[in-house]
Amino acid sequence: MFQQCPTFSASNASCLLEQLDAFLGLPGMAALLDGTLGTNLGPLVTPPTSKLPTDAKLNSFYMYFAGAAYCERTLPTLTCPWCGNITSRGYTFHALISNPIENTRAFIAISKPQKEIVLSFRGTDNVFNAVTDLAGALFEDGKSSPIRIHVGFKTAVDSIYPKIISNLTSLLSSNPDFKVVVTGHSLGGAMASVFAFRLKYRNLFKQTKVELYTYGCPRVGNKALQTT
Repeated sequence: MFQQCPTFSASNASCLLEQLDAFLGLPGMAALLDGTLGTNLGPLVTPPTSKLPTDAKLNSFYMYFAGAAYCERTLPTLTCPWCGNITSRGYTFHALISNPIENTRAFIAISKPQKEIVLSFRGTDNVFNAVTDLAGALFEDGKSSPIRIHVGFKTAVDSIYPKIISNLTSLLSSNPDFKVVVTGHSLGGAMASVFAFRLKYRNLFKQTKVELYTYGCPRVGNKALQTT
């Protein structure tokens, strides 16, 4: 079932700061490497995973999926520099899921050696996504529930939710012992959080282990959501 990300100790703080510092420039880096941005933002910084404890290495690894979600042209082939860290561990591209009206996007990769399905949501990519980030009203999830979810993030997830569920249902029917990892950066992290919560709240894929890894994720909802 749903599992929280690893909790890091103070002894890991310097390494984690290095990861965040390297990662926060990711959207621009990904666009540059993908050939969709003409401004030189500097070289790609690879997270120093060799210096990290085991749990932190695992957390850092999913940065590559979060980064790859920003790539426009190379994503289906997983050929950007970030993607090399994905394919080297046996992951292959499965599906690109998008909504051109809401301008939201996610992709799914699968690794039979790792017995893992990874769902990565793209973060803020343009002005419309920035507006979605700022749509700060809280949505009531069910009339009798105290849970409130950020309406902008909920709307973003809703725009591609049915197609994601359809793809996961198909993959898990063929690979029932695989776990699902949900990840994303910024807006993508918020969408990943809402999606992972929804899997638990709606009792979807009850026999499947679900893990959530987010980077630079804003607040998604109220305290009732956090403690559910």
